[in-house]
Amino acid sequence: MAVRIDGLQKDISKDDSTSRLPPEEELLCAFEENKMDLPPDKMRILRSYDLNKKWELVCDQVCDQAPLSNRFYDFFLPHNVFEMLFFEFQRRMYAVADPSVYLEKLAVYLDRRASKKRKKLLGDETSTKILKHIEISLRTNSIDWVRMFLNDQNNGLDMLIDYLTQLQEDRNWGSACNDLNQDGPSSSSAFPYSHTSQTHTSAVLNPGDNDHFSDEKMTGGLFRRTISVTKKNSKNYGDRDDDIHVCVSCLRAIMNNKYGFNMVFNNPQAIYCIARSILHQSLRIKALALELLAAICLVNGGHDLIINAFNRFRSEYKETYRFQLLFSYFIKPPEFNVDFMASCMQFFNIVVHSTESMNYRSYLQYELTLLGLDDYLEVLRNTECEQLQTHVNAYLDNKIDVHFLLDETDKKVELEAENSRLTDELSKIKERLQVVEADYIARLAQLDRRLKELNAEKEKLLKEHDSTLSTMRRTLNEKDKASREQQAKLESRIQELERMQANMKGIKKIMLLSGKLRSKSY
Repeated sequence: MAVRIDGLQKDISKDDSTSRLPPEEELLCAFEENKMDLPPDKMRILRSYDLNKKWELVCDQVCDQAPLSNRFYDFFLPHNVFEMLFFEFQRRMYAVADPSVYLEKLAVYLDRRASKKRKKLLGDETSTKILKHIEISLRTNSIDWVRMFLNDQNNGLDMLIDYLTQLQEDRNWGSACNDLNQDGPSSSSAFPYSHTSQTHTSAVLNPGDNDHFSDEKMTGGLFRRTISVTKKNSKNYGDRDDDIHVCVSCLRAIMNNKYGFNMVFNNPQAIYCIARSILHQSLRIKALALELLAAICLVNGGHDLIINAFNRFRSEYKETYRFQLLFSYFIKPPEFNVDFMASCMQFFNIVVHSTESMNYRSYLQYELTLLGLDDYLEVLRNTECEQLQTHVNAYLDNKIDVHFLLDETDKKVELEAENSRLTDELSKIKERLQVVEADYIARLAQLDRRLKELNAEKEKLLKEHDSTLSTMRRTLNEKDKASREQQAKLESRIQELERMQANMKGIKKIMLLSGKLRSKSY
């Protein structure tokens, strides 16, 4: 069975539809209900089929006759069969075409001498329609599909870049840039400066809203139709501006994942094609290209890639200054488009200020100053558009004021001279301080020695005092002891004398009594 997806034919494997079968009784019931309008002889033939074939017939009839939006629920089926048919219907409706299907058709447009047999492959599909299918698939399918699109076998990125390069190198592409180039600053000086940028940030792209393609002129100059040379040659060739628009959208979809971003990052031609897309007449495409370039510039090593792309652009389109055409579109757009103005201002801000070298930043800043950016920013500074004002203020806040730096340099010289004078004075003060410190240390050492001597003398005197005091105490104790012993002896002697005195008194009394007695006797 074949189903049509985005205008392309895609075969659905029969094995996939029969990989799951409902119970036999329910399957046969669904088979009979959906084959009742057939003649009996046809029914006999169909009934002879095996279960897998019957289930395939049921799926084919229901999925072909019942679009999901209105008639799928009109079928009276058992619940299990209904669920499985619903699943099968969704699987067939959302089947994904292989990248090679699109790339094979795109290859026909790359070879303008392709044979009629190969051109029959295209049918009524234009190049724009094929590219739209690719863009939608890159944006909505899984990352595995994107990887398959980019792998070595399909080589989708290179084929897309080759086709975009072919469109951009066609005559009349960017022819309007000559008039703009004459309006820029008149100077024959070149900018032979090269520098290696070292930026360590990572970029994340916003997929944004789905792009809408129409043949009408839209806000911001979305499509201003030009007659494509290739379109005259074949009805299959779409409008060149539309094709470039869709190609850039495809690159955005590829860059929305890390794997695709790295492939674009490592492809200088892809980056140059994006840079050259600023020549597209649609301000919307210019804005998209600038957003992609800004994202690349923010990645480590991306700044050099962007500068190299614009160096090549300058050489090819005979710009007096780098970014001259872009700046011309910026200050004189066909009509005001806030997205383009904001993207342009954001790009200038990132290109100038994403490099670490102050000298290189000043150089890039001066390039834009020569183009007249500083004067124009004074006009935009009072804009009521918040988005644009944010980027303008960011640029002005990060801007290096060279005059201010020169004044600061003069002040620095004066301050360095003053610093030198103060340093000399400080050196002299330090020398005097060292003398004072040396004298202080000497005096302190002398005082320490004297203190040690006094402490030693003190210790000696204390020892002598303690020794004398001990001797005196010992002598005093001995004398006290002797005194107490003498006193005891004296007291004993006194007591003895007192006893003798008492005895003498007694004897005296006795003698008196005896004398009286004798006298009486006489």
